[in-house]
Amino acid sequence: MREEERKEKSQKSKIKKIFLLAALSCLFSILALMILWKFILRTPVYRHICLTNLREFSAAIHLYASDHNGVLPTPSKWCDLLIEGGYARKGFFKCPSTKNGPCNYAMNQNVENIGPITYNNYHDIVLRSDIVLLFETGPGWNQFGGVEILTAANHEDKGCNVLFWGGLEFVRTQDLHKLKWKPDEVQEE
Repeated sequence: MREEERKEKSQKSKIKKIFLLAALSCLFSILALMILWKFILRTPVYRHICLTNLREFSAAIHLYASDHNGVLPTPSKWCDLLIEGGYARKGFFKCPSTKNGPCNYAMNQNVENIGPITYNNYHDIVLRSDIVLLFETGPGWNQFGGVEILTAANHEDKGCNVLFWGGLEFVRTQDLHKLKWKPDEVQEE
């Protein structure tokens, strides 16, 4: 009888060990996925969402300009003008990579001097396609300026998303000095 009891206890002990190992492996798998998300997968996903926000701003700014005779929003109140006019929602003003501030984008202060956009003049638009329109910055609201407030910190100092007249791009930190801020600037290579 004792031999059978020992075998039964031994089997129960083995089953407990198997369940414990299975539970631990599940726990470690979940922890590994959490770490993978936190440090590897989250960054490109957030960068893409940030780029999508800028794509929404591109549409909003073009709609604003078409409703205002080709004139862009005033840089010192661009956030307010886009919201008040119904061109943008508050949720798009925040880069998901950061938890600080109501808005993590700024408008190039030099676009105010460019004048009305004339869509009839294709050559004019092409010449402006590499000029910075919106860019990432620290927290704030209705921010405008230039390279002095641009930040790559929102994306682990690897670079930042930039909306140009002619499109969107994630610009790597080592290439930020090549950005064109004024229509008459010659872009560095």
